[in-house]
Amino acid sequence: MSLKPYFLIYGVGAVGGMYGAQLLTAKNQLNLNYDLAFIARNQTYQVLKDSGIKFHVCNDDASIDYYNSETVTVYKDLEHCVSPTDNQLLVILLCVKSKDTQDAANKIFDFTKKNSLKNFVVISIQNGVENEEILAAKLGVSHVIGAYTNVLAEVIAPGDYMRKGSYWLTLGELDQAQLQTINEQNRIDYLQKIFTDAQLVIKQSQDIEADLWEKLVWNAAFNPLSVLYEADIRTLLDDEKIRLQIKNIMKETKDLALFLGIKVDPEIDIKHFNRTDALNLQGFKTSMLQDFLRKRPLELDQLLGVVVRKAKANGFLVPYCEQLFNDLQHLC
Repeated sequence: MSLKPYFLIYGVGAVGGMYGAQLLTAKNQLNLNYDLAFIARNQTYQVLKDSGIKFHVCNDDASIDYYNSETVTVYKDLEHCVSPTDNQLLVILLCVKSKDTQDAANKIFDFTKKNSLKNFVVISIQNGVENEEILAAKLGVSHVIGAYTNVLAEVIAPGDYMRKGSYWLTLGELDQAQLQTINEQNRIDYLQKIFTDAQLVIKQSQDIEADLWEKLVWNAAFNPLSVLYEADIRTLLDDEKIRLQIKNIMKETKDLALFLGIKVDPEIDIKHFNRTDALNLQGFKTSMLQDFLRKRPLELDQLLGVVVRKAKANGFLVPYCEQLFNDLQHLC
């Protein structure tokens, strides 16, 4: 039986809003063969329900592309979602904050069990290095795909999203020894074609754990420091003292990963720093700074505390990470 994708965007912050809006626009404009719905909360739910979704891209050449859809299928929670049919593959793009991963895993488990769903997969498009483990423990490794995105996305207002510059989404199986298939195709190949048809940039990972840690090298520095100084990325980089802090925290995180046997690029901290420094990021706020300014809970433990915890558990010193974590703990 051939399975038709049913995308469910679970969490409509900057990343979920960006990917959901682009998938929806491509479906409408290119007449692509998949269904799509959102799970949103509070004001975002009401805006999507009443007014649809807005999304614009600031390209590298300073041009702007606009993607808008006035009609959106949106639910307040997973419990009230329309269940997929037997000939559909439920693909959940999990974009909630990492602190909410366990709750989301429990709800997905209950939803799939209640509706006797076997054809489903959760793609974790989240910050941190522990989400996939949490999801796999509850749902099974075969129902989880790891993902890494370098997208620079921002919430302009509920239901209104912006992406700046080029980006990609990397997908990887948690267990490379037991690759999954859909419609007699490698699962990642199958999903890559659908996403590519929707004009999303997709790469494949042979070691998603290493990719997630490489992203953490960037996140552990820029996200917390942006809150500490209440500054956008360019402002952080324009200060010599902060530049040194960024480099030290990135290096400690990379060194810890290597110490733990995770096969990250030994120069990933330098590459991340140089790439970010070369971009025009004036005014761009990290996801943690966006949360801080909106008085929302911070992912401090998931993006920096995890480094401190794992270092301490393994007798590895990360003094710069530990100091920054301590400086910000009162905000959590």
